[in-house]
Amino acid sequence: MPARILIVENERETAVLLRDVLTEFGYLVTGVASSGAAAMVRAQNETPDLALLDVSIPGEMDGARTAHALREKCNVPVIFVNANADPQALHLAEISEPLGYLTKPFKRAQLQANIEIALYKHREDLKCRERMESLLAALRALGAGVVSVNREETVTLLNPAAEVWTGWGSSEAQGRPLHEVFPLVAERNGERIYARVAQVLAAGASEELGDGILLLGSNGAKRPIEGSIAPIRDHRSEISGAVIVFRDRRKGSGRLRPDLERPSGFSMVAASPAMQHVMEFARRVAESETSTILLQGESGTGKDVMARFMHHIGSRRDRPFVPLSCAAIPETLLESEMFGYEKGAFTDAVAQKPGILEIASGGTVFLDEIGDMPVSLQAKMLRVLEERTFRRLGGVRDIHVDLRVMAASNRKLASAVEQGRFRLDLYYRLNVIQVVLPPLRERRDDIVPLAKHFVGHYNHRFQRSLLGLTTGAALALREHDWPGNVRELRNAIERAVLLEESDWVQASNLWLASAHSLPELRTRPDEPRPSYTLEETERRMLIEALDKTSWNQTRAALMLGISRDTLRYKIRKFNLPRPASIADTAPGDIQ
Repeated sequence: MPARILIVENERETAVLLRDVLTEFGYLVTGVASSGAAAMVRAQNETPDLALLDVSIPGEMDGARTAHALREKCNVPVIFVNANADPQALHLAEISEPLGYLTKPFKRAQLQANIEIALYKHREDLKCRERMESLLAALRALGAGVVSVNREETVTLLNPAAEVWTGWGSSEAQGRPLHEVFPLVAERNGERIYARVAQVLAAGASEELGDGILLLGSNGAKRPIEGSIAPIRDHRSEISGAVIVFRDRRKGSGRLRPDLERPSGFSMVAASPAMQHVMEFARRVAESETSTILLQGESGTGKDVMARFMHHIGSRRDRPFVPLSCAAIPETLLESEMFGYEKGAFTDAVAQKPGILEIASGGTVFLDEIGDMPVSLQAKMLRVLEERTFRRLGGVRDIHVDLRVMAASNRKLASAVEQGRFRLDLYYRLNVIQVVLPPLRERRDDIVPLAKHFVGHYNHRFQRSLLGLTTGAALALREHDWPGNVRELRNAIERAVLLEESDWVQASNLWLASAHSLPELRTRPDEPRPSYTLEETERRMLIEALDKTSWNQTRAALMLGISRDTLRYKIRKFNLPRPASIADTAPGDIQ
């Protein structure tokens, strides 16, 4: 559909010329007005996309007043057209904020370029406004108070809950210092306390407000609160401000236990201060009604576990939790998995199939590795986030869903935006609330509690009865750098539980040697390697696994990745003799 343009020009010949040129360019001229009042009437009746306006039009409404009225009352942007660029005209332009300024006479190409730039800017402004309205709607729905500040620690936004608690309106609080709008005092002695916003801005990590804090309202009322301060990052991943989320301490659900938290039977280990801050912030976010959450952290930090935790403590805990890895599914199948398809949508679509967005309606969908989502799908996902509607492949009917969307990425999405691999508008829509998981090397107090948790888990899974970690094993775990984070720790403990022959996990069975300290090969590169047949190699692997497990066939089969029946068959096939020093039935084997 061609852009609709209103011409506001008191010189008839110029107006006719502009109309003819715009028509040749393919635009639709909605009308010509010779005064500001006439322009307002036409704009209200015909809703143009843009107005070309002569700054020097006569009447009570000059060019500046007309431009302001068109923008504020009709949401119509303006390009100024004037015979000269004298200081007075430029001053009017500064006041009226037009999207372009043309000085007569001008070239046709110059006119078209100004129009296209203005239309593009206006479209982007509208999208930005819609995103802001969506964000404000989400903030208005939060039961917790939200205060956002810029890098100068001046207030940029209060949600309605924060307005009630502070006694300040959002508009009157904007631009004021945080300590004036959000004054805090110590409960025990009434001394003034300042929120640690400066530390959050400097370190880029979340902080707790602290214990025993009272919020002093503008009416003098003091209320006990608890809360968190988290950094706000822009699309370049630079810290642009901070957000404080707080609530009534008397109505809170209590603080996290230092070692293990079990909401609704769900286990989370959080012994380190860094992880406790993250968990406390995540709890508040999960208990709110915010519909979009972005989880970020290195690979293996447990973003999927955090997503499940937040689902289980949120109001949607009784509804579905549906995870989907955007990196694990081929691009050709990802769209049908997410959105579903109608019968006959493609060759093999013999029946209708709902997608995960439809299946998860009422609950939570977790999109892991969202940075790997194809750009072609990102536009459809943006519509889901903004309108909560989509269509199945081959469908013509909009399907409405009620979802909380959690997305995770182990890469910086800001870099993907700059490289053109991720949409900027989708990044802004996802980045409403961001939960950043620290790497394991930055929360070493969690290493041993996590390891003990995994020992118990694999004891149950493999029917072992190990008592825990030796002092040496615990020390080795704490000193390791864990480039693979919690996933690497879990795998190390699983391997140790399988191999350990004593009652305690020993450091020698953790196999924590780094890549640069691996033992040298037994043969030098210039020495000929022994050549084994496939059967001889298989026989040697069987003997090695059986020897390491003292002929415990269950554990040996697990080490080799085969079933116990297959192991027994191969023992008979290779006629492997059981050592005389080992009992006929090894502990744990059922013959």
